[in-house]
Amino acid sequence: MKIGIVGFGKMGMLHAALLNQMDNLELTSLAENSVFMRKAAHSMMPYLHSYKNYKTMISKEHLDAIAICTPTFTHIDIARIAIQKGLDVFIEKPLSNNLHSALEFKAELVQKKAVCMVGYCMRYVPTFKKVKELLRQGLIGKVNNIHCCAFIADVFGAEKGWRYSLQASGGGVVIDFSVHILDLLFWYFGKVITLSATTKKIYSLEVEDSANISLNFECGCQANIETSWSKEDCRKASYMIEITGDLGFLKVSDQTILIKAKEKEEKIYYPDLYEGYFLDIAGGQYSQQMAHFIELCSTREKWENCIDNAIHVQAIVDAIYRSAKHGEKVYVKE
Repeated sequence: MKIGIVGFGKMGMLHAALLNQMDNLELTSLAENSVFMRKAAHSMMPYLHSYKNYKTMISKEHLDAIAICTPTFTHIDIARIAIQKGLDVFIEKPLSNNLHSALEFKAELVQKKAVCMVGYCMRYVPTFKKVKELLRQGLIGKVNNIHCCAFIADVFGAEKGWRYSLQASGGGVVIDFSVHILDLLFWYFGKVITLSATTKKIYSLEVEDSANISLNFECGCQANIETSWSKEDCRKASYMIEITGDLGFLKVSDQTILIKAKEKEEKIYYPDLYEGYFLDIAGGQYSQQMAHFIELCSTREKWENCIDNAIHVQAIVDAIYRSAKHGEKVYVKE
C-alpha cells in the first residue's frame, strides 16, 4: 500500500513517523506549501517525493491513500480530489469547518465507496477504551447522567492564524478541542437528539474560548460539558468524564479510571492497561488509530461507519453553534 501526506506541520510529522514504521506500507510522498518544511522533511526522509501542490502529488504518484494534516478549511477540497482519483483518506479532526460541506462530501464518498477516517484518536486511549468495555458489560447499570470537562491552557490573548478566524476554522474551542469529548460520548451512548449551549469569547475576537453544553441522547441519558482552552492550570490537554448509573459510578481521564459500583470499587491506572505499540509517539493511541485506518483500507469492512461517525460529531458541533447563537434548545440535524 502506498500513501502520501498532505501537510507537514506537527500532526503531519507525527503521522509521517508512524507510517514510516508500518509493515506492508510505503510512505512515498509529501505535499507541503512551505519550502522550509519540505526541506525539513527531506532531511529526515530523503527518499520522499515532495511537492508544493497536493494536486500534483495525487496526479503523479501511484497512491492508494493520503493522510490530510492541513488546516480544517482545506480538508474537504483535498479529500474530494483524492477520492475522485480512487484514493482512501485519513483526515485530522474535524472533518470540516461546516456541516454543509461535510454532508456533500459524504454523498460523494459513499458513491465512490472510499474509506474516510477522521482523527478522533481518544477512542484509542487505553482508559477511554476500557470504559467502553465496562459500559458494554453494564457495570454501573442504566446510565442517566454524565458530566465532562475538556480544558487546556492555550489562549490568553488575541491570537492570529486560521484557528481564530471564524470563516476558516468554523469556531473555537468546541470545534478545535472539545470534539474529542463529543466523539467519545457518541461512541459510548449513541446519537444526540437535542442540545442547548452557551459560548463565551474571553480573549478571541471571532471564536469562542469557552462553552457550556447540555446534550440529550436518543438512549435517554443526559450529559453536561464544560470546556475552555483558556484554563490556566491545565498545561496539558485535560479530558475527564464522570458517568453515573443506577448501579454505580465511573470517572475516567486519560490516566485513570475510578470505579464505584455495587460489587466493585477499584482504581485503574494507564500503565495497567498498556498494550504495547509498534511505535509510541505522543501516545500509543496514534499508532492504533493509524493501524485501524490501514486495516479498513485493506479489508473494506464496515468502512461506512467512519464517515457516519464523523458526520454525527460534525452535526453536534453545528447544533452547538446554532443553540449558542439563538439562545435556545435545538435539534441535531444531519
